[in-house]
Amino acid sequence: MFGGVLNRDASLEVEAIDALRVYGDSNLDISFTESDRKNLKQIDPKMLTRLTKAFRKEITTHDELCKELIPAKTKAKKAPAKSKKSTLEE
Repeated sequence: MFGGVLNRDASLEVEAIDALRVYGDSNLDISFTESDRKNLKQIDPKMLTRLTKAFRKEITTHDELCKELIPAKTKAKKAPAKSKKSTLEE
């Protein structure tokens, strides 16, 4: 199916659709990246029903699928604003 050999010592890149077919297999560590988003949004909606079982929660839209599989983007923290000294005198 993948055209490569899987072993514990090396990773193997495959198409998102191929990875989804075996998603949930406890012997595989499958991860997705932001670059997979376009392909995930193009999968057959019928496959979402099958994935509901693998995720143990209902997946009904491509956006829900992407939210589950693609890590959230980290937001850069803003530096706290420096407090200004008051010019008022008592």
